[in-house]
Amino acid sequence: YRTPPSSEQRRMTAWPMAPPLRTGRAACVVVAALAIRLARGASFEGQLPRSMEFVQFIGKFCFDSSPELGAVGLLEMNAYVDDDATLPPQGVRLRFMIFDDEGAHWKRVRDRWTSASCKEVEASASQVVDLTFQDERFATDFDISIHQRVRPRFWYFLFANCGSDLTEVPVYYSIHATNTLLGWQSEFSMDRAGIVWVYLVS
Repeated sequence: YRTPPSSEQRRMTAWPMAPPLRTGRAACVVVAALAIRLARGASFEGQLPRSMEFVQFIGKFCFDSSPELGAVGLLEMNAYVDDDATLPPQGVRLRFMIFDDEGAHWKRVRDRWTSASCKEVEASASQVVDLTFQDERFATDFDISIHQRVRPRFWYFLFANCGSDLTEVPVYYSIHATNTLLGWQSEFSMDRAGIVWVYLVS
């Protein structure tokens, strides 16, 4: 993804046996093609609405779980405005929110996130990150490490604008989610991990 000249990098943390591979060059080509096709859902890119207030759903990803203390997944986010954009004097402040699928988080707002206020949605988020564009700061980058022990869970991502004027300031984003314990299948959401084997043996 694109990273304009002035940016900030941040790191954060969020809590809440395979069958043998067919040998041969053709099988390797099939695996590679399927991996590329099925892993596309791990990346999200686009432009946010150019309005004064919105809550914009971006996507979801099912992260792995582990009884160990280490991270099971990584969420990388880059948001930026054009280098030649004219920012308002007060700057632009947005919020990036992530929700796990527990009852107190995503399930509380999933049926009304389009009508709920920024504050109502924020109150149910598992984690909230402030994104500020001001003066010569045209981009921000950060990583969120995912930790969970009980079971794999879906995590949901959205942006919220609670009053910043974006009518003349296009804001773009790029999000990449990975399951860091899955090796060559790290690009796969857990609901798709292992699906390559289904194609190979069917």
